[in-house]
Amino acid sequence: MKPIEKGSDGLQGIGIDIGTTTICGVLADENGNVKKSVTLANDSAMEGENQWERMQDAEKIFLRCKEVLEQLQACSGEIGTLGISGQMHGILYVDEEGRAASPLYSWQDGRGGLVFREGKTYSEYLTRITGYQMATGYGLTTHYYNLKNGLVPEGKVKLCTIGDYIAMRLWEGKTPIMHKSMAASLGMFDLAKGEFDRAALDKAGIDGSILPKVSGPEQYLSGKNGDKPAIAMALGDNQASFYGAVEEGCTVLINIGTGSQISVLTKSYDESVGVEYRPYVGNSYLIVGSPLCGGASYALLKNFFKETVRLFTGKEPEDIYSFMNQAAEEAYEKEDALEIDTRFLGSRQEPEVRGAVKNISFYNFTPGDFAIGILRGMGRELYEIYQKIPEEYRRTNMITGSGNGIRRNPLLKRVLEDMFGKEIRIPQYEEEAAYGAARYAMDLYGE
Repeated sequence: MKPIEKGSDGLQGIGIDIGTTTICGVLADENGNVKKSVTLANDSAMEGENQWERMQDAEKIFLRCKEVLEQLQACSGEIGTLGISGQMHGILYVDEEGRAASPLYSWQDGRGGLVFREGKTYSEYLTRITGYQMATGYGLTTHYYNLKNGLVPEGKVKLCTIGDYIAMRLWEGKTPIMHKSMAASLGMFDLAKGEFDRAALDKAGIDGSILPKVSGPEQYLSGKNGDKPAIAMALGDNQASFYGAVEEGCTVLINIGTGSQISVLTKSYDESVGVEYRPYVGNSYLIVGSPLCGGASYALLKNFFKETVRLFTGKEPEDIYSFMNQAAEEAYEKEDALEIDTRFLGSRQEPEVRGAVKNISFYNFTPGDFAIGILRGMGRELYEIYQKIPEEYRRTNMITGSGNGIRRNPLLKRVLEDMFGKEIRIPQYEEEAAYGAARYAMDLYGE
């Protein structure tokens, strides 16, 4: 890739988002217009010996990212900046040469939920001894399991997220450098100080030398001058999506895809509030709530209907979602509505809780009532989190809504608008995280 050459086209940048199932890239110009986008399947999944393992091949992900870059650069040879975004929480180990020494243990990996000692899981035990909420799938929970079970590679290795790894490989470095948005996703991170909590690491018996450097200010891993674009540190996908989707004046983002998430921008950090804070860019934060099912709840109902149709007809039904939405719309105004709790996989705070259906009557036991009940249940999980956030952070007349769950289902958008009492605005570009990574890296260029 060639460095920037200021000309008639101005500054151009690429953003890449490394998702769990896809890898997306966008080429944007200095005015924020997307000139081209490319999405490839993330086909790097590795089969483990246990059903709770969720691993991916980091080298295969790197090669897919290079494919995305090559396709985007074919549109323009003058690329000034490169931004990376990626799935948070998950980790891999890298050797002294900066090469993967393990699979990527993704955020979906379940080893932290296995029983460790005293009847507690690894994540529960870590939470108790460190004072930090350590969920299964968090990078340092995964590392703790690997440490206790002899799975950490030998030699001088570092751990990092997949975004850090790809950024390091692209600028041909040997040691990963983390943005605080990625570092905080691993756990045991002191938000006030902007660094890992060494005292907590000591309590867990974790050698802090395995952790990469966390950079305070935003910066490029490679400089503006040279034979490569200026490559920015990788941002968490949550932060990059917010950067790419939310316009000035709006402080709330709801994203619904396979999962769901609500993020609220704030300039201050108050640990007494009792909700999750995540580092954003500069000196700001995102207050974040993440139900575990999200859009997967509606997919679960779709699969139920699909299996039912197949059972009675022996045929594979088509376009089930459109029938579900039509039936849900017909049941929308019913006063005798089903109340569906969509915590089918529990919650981060209560992993043992399960979904439920209430207020079933003789008149609402219909496919349409279940469909609208699921949509409202998805919205209610987000709204209950929203209500816990201090009111001063919620003073906005508009909410930004992103993700295919909202983009492709106008009825869900209507449900959210009725529930939150605010307009839901859909961003222009669908690839919010990749676009956000591109814009972030380009904005750094002028600083």
